[in-house]
Amino acid sequence: MNFRAYFPDKFSHKPQDGNKLELRLECFNSVDGSSRLVILFGWYRFVCTNGLIIGETKAELRDIHDERLNLSVIPGIISEGLKKVKADLVRLGHWESSTIDSRKFEEWIDGHLAERWGKKAACRALHICLNGEDVELLDLFAGGKPSEKQVKSLGSVPGSAKPAKSLYDVCQALSWIATQRNNADERLEWQGHIPGLIENLRSHLKAA
Repeated sequence: MNFRAYFPDKFSHKPQDGNKLELRLECFNSVDGSSRLVILFGWYRFVCTNGLIIGETKAELRDIHDERLNLSVIPGIISEGLKKVKADLVRLGHWESSTIDSRKFEEWIDGHLAERWGKKAACRALHICLNGEDVELLDLFAGGKPSEKQVKSLGSVPGSAKPAKSLYDVCQALSWIATQRNNADERLEWQGHIPGLIENLRSHLKAA
């Protein structure tokens, strides 16, 4: 089960690119008892259906969903999550105002991102940020860095910057890749990686 509730427009974020982010509450659960109840807040970008998780709001109830599940704690979880929204808006604003250096960005793609997400995802992120197009590798087993891979275009990614100029633009490229994961658990995991990845990129750009 994936339940999603969207907040009124006053809770939305309107970034500089004009593509609004809606605040969204999500709940994940398995009524057959195979997984726990997960509650989290995030941002939803309608132009490309990207999802971003506000990492500090993710809560996982320890009890498996059965007749003994304690639902009384859920209002408190939601209340605490809403308190994190303002801080996340500040972070998004910082990302928008932080520009990227193309040489150092490519180094980061070939290094840290390739280590975390693999060369295929790193290559896709690079091309989305360069020209706004998602790609697939022509040879999955060819060697070389993500920036050296031969690719085939899969078409434009809606709402992408061409080229990416800020950390926020890179964030949206990563969010596109994470949101495309077919497995729901992997999608959440990868979306949860994004804030840390962007902060790592910020540190790399500042390094001498």
